[in-house]
Amino acid sequence: MLTLVLLLRCVKRTSDDLDIYVGTTRSFEWYWNAGDEMLGRDAFDELDEDDQDAILATVKYWGDLERRQAHRQVSGQRRAR
Repeated sequence: MLTLVLLLRCVKRTSDDLDIYVGTTRSFEWYWNAGDEMLGRDAFDELDEDDQDAILATVKYWGDLERRQAHRQVSGQRRAR
């Protein structure tokens, strides 16, 4: 069995690091834990540029998607199952 251990550098973050994307219909933020760490942001920073771009494109898509369209997409996925 292969076990992957991910070692992250925990960086002291500020509120300036909080926003991922502020879209036209939704906003996304990094989660802060009780120790004032943003482990998701730390993991994101360790990704290569292509993977970061893919994540940001997905967040931007959902942030700008109108609520009515999002509801239709989710409803359509449920019917397709």
